[in-house]
Amino acid sequence: MPKTTAILVASVWEDTGLTIMARLRGNTGAYILQADFSGIAASVFPIKDADNPTLNAAALTVSSVVFDTLQTTSDDPRWTADGTGFNFLYTVPASAFATPGKHRLEIVFNPSSGDDWPLVYTVDVKSLYVS
Repeated sequence: MPKTTAILVASVWEDTGLTIMARLRGNTGAYILQADFSGIAASVFPIKDADNPTLNAAALTVSSVVFDTLQTTSDDPRWTADGTGFNFLYTVPASAFATPGKHRLEIVFNPSSGDDWPLVYTVDVKSLYVS
């Protein structure tokens, strides 16, 4: 299983989406590829009301969120972390962050072989006066 035990932190304004860009390695330590997965699902849970997810195990289209080659700034100018690039891109819909406060984003990868593994974020949803 990849080392994804750290909970990452992000902030977003309420009623806006959150774009996750990451360079991920799979169960073997190699960069992930589309063929590595039978599925990927995303969920968002408000910390104060975790029994009522705002995004409940939404199935992601693997070919839309996983890239077989690393994408750099020349492929997507939003990537500014380094020159190596990213191979995972997902925008959590704005509807998942309609309420200000702490939320937990869990993206669960289902490999074609081996155990599932998560990518987990604590997301601080900031309130807007106009929302």
